[in-house]
Amino acid sequence: MEMKTPADDYLPAVASSPAGVFAVVFLSDDDPGGGVRTLGRVFDADGTPRSGLITIDTNPAGAYSRPAIAMSAIGRFVVAWDKAGAGRDIYGRLFDSEGDALTGAFAVSTDADGDEDNPAAAMAADGSFAVAWHAADNAGDIHARRFYASGAPMGGPAAVNVPAEPLQNFPAASSNAAGDVIFVWASFGQDGSDYGVFARRTETRDLVWVPLAAGSFDMGCSAGDTGCGGDEIPRHAVTLSRFDITETEITQEQYFNVMGANPSQHTDCAFCPVDNVTWEDADEFCFRVGGYLPTEAEWEYAARAGTAAKHGCGADPACLDGTAWHQGNAGGATHEVALKTPNAFGLYDMMGNVWEWIADWYGAAYYAVSPENDPPGPDTGDYKVWRGGAYNTAAAAMRVSDRVAWWTTFHSGNAGFRCVRYTAPTTTSTTTSTTTTTIPGDDDTGDDDTGDDDTGDDDTGDDDTADDDTGDDDTGDDDSADDDTVDDDDDDAGDDDTSVFPPDDDDDDDTGGDPFGDLGDDDDDSSGGNCCGC
Repeated sequence: MEMKTPADDYLPAVASSPAGVFAVVFLSDDDPGGGVRTLGRVFDADGTPRSGLITIDTNPAGAYSRPAIAMSAIGRFVVAWDKAGAGRDIYGRLFDSEGDALTGAFAVSTDADGDEDNPAAAMAADGSFAVAWHAADNAGDIHARRFYASGAPMGGPAAVNVPAEPLQNFPAASSNAAGDVIFVWASFGQDGSDYGVFARRTETRDLVWVPLAAGSFDMGCSAGDTGCGGDEIPRHAVTLSRFDITETEITQEQYFNVMGANPSQHTDCAFCPVDNVTWEDADEFCFRVGGYLPTEAEWEYAARAGTAAKHGCGADPACLDGTAWHQGNAGGATHEVALKTPNAFGLYDMMGNVWEWIADWYGAAYYAVSPENDPPGPDTGDYKVWRGGAYNTAAAAMRVSDRVAWWTTFHSGNAGFRCVRYTAPTTTSTTTSTTTTTIPGDDDTGDDDTGDDDTGDDDTGDDDTADDDTGDDDTGDDDSADDDTVDDDDDDAGDDDTSVFPPDDDDDDDTGGDPFGDLGDDDDDSSGGNCCGC
């Protein structure tokens, strides 16, 4: 099986499919231009060549290239290498199981300084893949980027690990069939010694869409709730068309797979909800996966899940211990999604863990003029809406009708989101790494979401109207001690969830008349002066 050329050949790498087909790539000095090039060859399981020598990439004289390779279940493979130019950059190229090129060389790294080397590659069964490398010009960090099977990037490069000590190098990567990737690398001084070996697993969980049937419910202040603010009334009937909603809040791993970055404050928790995102961030993510942020009506319909109870799970806030992460049980941090009991619609963490961004502009008096059918929210406004409470919200204040308003560029360590969509595919699950929902008007020609035009969804006849237990008799609600009233008191002491933001002008602690108080710096932890208590 020797692949010798007339010149020196070295630094081989190999990858195989479950059927035994394998491909080998290596460096060779056999470049007509006098430099180094990357070559390869594909073999059957018994070692019989199924291709001749393949030219992966031809570099200028003196260029250095170290190849890495990974293969899918059907024998498609990706080759990654570093290529000298102004500095060194990482490139990749896709090939089929016969060794024929499916793409030209494409840039994996995008660092303008171009001082990146030592790539590693991993590929899932479906052909989606990840490439990691040593970013020497970035204090020696290990960076990675994920790609769809077509070679289109899922997002930009992101750091795999950035410890206080630099000098990280020699990454390796491996993927299982589902696309869960383990990155391994050497890191100097991170464990208190010289070099140590570290690893990070980045799993890909399905983005599960739960279909909700068309139905009606009473929206706004729950019966017997004495803590409602003026923006939660009048309670009014709403009828919604069918829609799908994500089973959980979007996780950090799901966000990274699509956006190529993880902005969260609560890191090292891939399956915790992504946090610290702006409204624009959340809206962009939902758009990329074929959905939208939910309207307030859709969110509340999903959160109530057929009940009129003020906490969703019931009239007593104690019920939230089993269904939500709140101030009393979260320990001051977010938690992995789907660890608590789901609601009657099968949705996790509708209350607690992180606040959820909503599509609607905030309108304090909107309920008085809201249309009954599919209310879209006000046409314009200054703020968008949060719903549901977070890990640092008191259980008694975590009411399903509570509304909080923030400007679109605000971001906080306790705010995330989930998505809805109105055209469901034939299945109820789609993997974030291979999303194929066609987005009307989407001109992202670089993405591979072609061919999935689920516009034929015929579920319009779905008569599974959600039960609208508007007769819920929670009038006995005894939460009169609820401290989340929309008062305009001046100290908000112990009240971490006053519903309306900005506060009334007569709030005497809004120094300088700034309704945002000391949160106008758009910082990320919402601590101090936070009228929302977020």
